[in-house]
Order: sequence, then C-alpha cells, then structure tokens
Amino acid sequence: MAIQMKKTLQELGEDAFGHYEGMHFASYEEMVKKFEGKWSEWEKALLNTVEISEKVSDSLSIFEDKSYKFPEFFKGNDINVNISSYLRNLAVEGLKSRIQKSQISKNIPEKEYWDRLNYELEVIQNMGFDSYFLIVSDFINWSKSNNIPVGPGRGSAAGSLVAFALNITDVDPLKHGLIFERFLNPERISMPDIDVDFCMDNRDKVIEYVKEKYGKDSVAQIITYNTMKAKQTLRDVARAMGMAYKDADVLAKLIPQGNVQGTWLSLEEMYITPIEELMERYGHRGDIEDNVKNLETLRKRSSDKRACGDLYKT
Repeated sequence: MAIQMKKTLQELGEDAFGHYEGMHFASYEEMVKKFEGKWSEWEKALLNTVEISEKVSDSLSIFEDKSYKFPEFFKGNDINVNISSYLRNLAVEGLKSRIQKSQISKNIPEKEYWDRLNYELEVIQNMGFDSYFLIVSDFINWSKSNNIPVGPGRGSAAGSLVAFALNITDVDPLKHGLIFERFLNPERISMPDIDVDFCMDNRDKVIEYVKEKYGKDSVAQIITYNTMKAKQTLRDVARAMGMAYKDADVLAKLIPQGNVQGTWLSLEEMYITPIEELMERYGHRGDIEDNVKNLETLRKRSSDKRACGDLYKT
C-alpha cells in the first residue's frame, strides 16, 4: 500500500495497515474465526472452497505444456481445408482488392507489396500462426459485415501487410514505413498479439460469435498482471521504508542483466542463490559474481540491517 500511495511506512503511521484488514493469505484458524456462527451452514461454506480447489487442481496440468494452444480454424463445415493454402489465397485476394480500390500508396512499386506479402506469409507459416491470423480475420470481418464498428488497428500488428490484406487492420504498413518484425520476428519466437477495438455496445456479440464457432472452451476473458522486477522493486521498497534514494540507486544498479536483453536477475538470485549455481546458469560472468558479492557486502555493512534484509522479503 505504501508503494501504491507513494508514501513511506512512517507516513502511513504505525497502524498503516489497520484500514486494510485481510490483505494477506488467511490461515485456517482465521477463516473459522471470521465465519463461525454467522449463519447456519458456515462450515459447509468453508468446506466448499476445498471442494472447488480439488475439482480444478488436475486441470492445471495444461499449463505445464508451454506450446501455443490455438483453436482449429475451419471454413464452414469443411474441417479438412489446407490452412496454409487457404491463408495464402485469402491474403492474395485481399491485397488484389486493396490495389483495385486504390488503397495502397501510389508512390511505392506494386512489386514491393507482393514481395512483402510473400515474405510475411512465409514467416507466419514457418512459425505456425496460420490459424491465428485466419481466426482473427474471421471474427473481425464478421463484425464488419454485421455493422459492429471495429478500430482500424493499433500496436505492432499495424506493421503487417498480411493483416492489412485480410482486413484485420486498415493501415497500409508500406505507406507509413511500419516494420513487420516489430510484430512478428522469426529470430524471436513469441506469440503474435493483434490488438482489436470493438464498439463497446456490441462487443459481447463478437464474443458470442467466437464461442459458437470455435467452442466456448476455446474462449476466455483474461486479466493482466503487473510484475515488479528486481531493479524497480529495490527502489520502490526502499522508498517505502524511508531509505535515501541514492542508497537505493546503488543497490538497484548492482542487479546485472540476464540472458535476454531487457531482463535482469531476480532478487532471489541476488540474495539467496549460491554464486556457483549462478555461474552454471549464466556462465562465468564477472559482472554477476562481483555484483552479488558487493550486494552482500553492502547488506552486512548497512547501518539499517532490518531494512536491507527486508528488501528481499518484501
């Protein structure tokens, strides 16, 4: 709460969490005390939570398989359609239509459009995302044909000519100099993300259409989680605990980069994981070994050992 309100624990007062009772994982004893005697079937209500957890526990094994899980695309009742050929034909016809309607730039040779389309289709098919494009194209075009307003496209997907040809977006990426690799990069295998804006009054109809066509088990409402990474966590927690910014900055700058650009070692790795294990994980990198040792030295020298030690726990 202190981090969220950008205050220190001291500013919130000693009873900082007095107004936020229950913001922790409650024990069995706490739950019994909270519900005991409130109504006749309070014990059954508590047991029902156990029943729910037992019913869903086995289904979580699906997340152990890290492969992408797309619904099967099918055209009408023809479930044997060749997905790759169908996507290519649809994209080619779509680009022809865009050209005939003069919806491409007159200053760019037509050949550049066809070269770009073929390149993108090859990448999409090699990465196995044919069905994804077809499904998104399907429900977007269904929406347009049913007078449900759809946004012209935003985000990195606007850099795809295939998306433009399939009417997923209405932005010509060549005309605006948009790069396809920002959306889908063959050097970095990651899930394509096409952001779509529907009219809020009818978006529920689109969801129902997708459920009916591809099965309700293939459709889910999702939530976004924000993750606090090591560097920002050190700075935020230090500020909440009243530490000077310069001290927190010294600690944060000791967190070295991970194996992938833009990633950093975790607090667990910096505080708990033995250096030998880190060397095995990342190779013999001097920056990791030196920084881990320096962080441990600072922790031991800190005049406020409680605060420095609690940085990881928090």
